[in-house]
Formats: sequence, structure tokens, C-alpha cells
Amino acid sequence: RRIIGWGNVRQQLKLFQNEQGDEESKFQVFSTCVNFIKTFPANVHDEHKPEDLDTHGEDHTADEFRYGVQSLPPKSSDKYTPPTHHRSPKAFLEKMKGKGRRTDGMR
Repeated sequence: RRIIGWGNVRQQLKLFQNEQGDEESKFQVFSTCVNFIKTFPANVHDEHKPEDLDTHGEDHTADEFRYGVQSLPPKSSDKYTPPTHHRSPKAFLEKMKGKGRRTDGMR
């Protein structure tokens, strides 16, 4: 899970061109996040696992960042397509009656 988390962190830090033509990342850091600004750039990759972080350093803020990124909902690549057929309430009730289900609100 750590490796997947760091991959997601890299995606958040990846630069893209915004509508004004400037480069920015999805993740923005405010100047009030002094501990993050101080410690995050000092983190280095693990010598034996380059896709992971070396945990001998001060990695608490980096881990918190990773946990935060992991809590984000996944981005859906599929666009929502509304159904092409619409069923009227009357047609729905008829279908339920055909399956032997009660439609009068009684169980």
C-alpha cells in the first residue's frame, strides 16, 4: 500500500499546464504549512526500493500527505451516460406485478 500511495503522491505533484498557460500541480501548499515546507523536500528515496521513501529521515509530514492523498476518491475515467430508456411508473408497477411482487405497499 505504501508504494501505491507514493505513486498517487507523485500524480498529485506532477506538473500540468493550467488554463492561463502556467505550470502547477494539483497539490498546493500554503505558506502557513511551515513544517511541511521544511521537511518534505528533505525526504529521499529508499536506497533498496527507489519507489519507496527512506524512513530513517523525518518523514511524518510526508506520510500525512500520503494518507491524505490516499483518502481522496478515485477519479472516474468513465463519463456518466444517462439511460436511454425511461420506464414510466405504470410500466414499473406492471413489471413488478408480473414477477409476483406486491405493489400495494404491503409485505
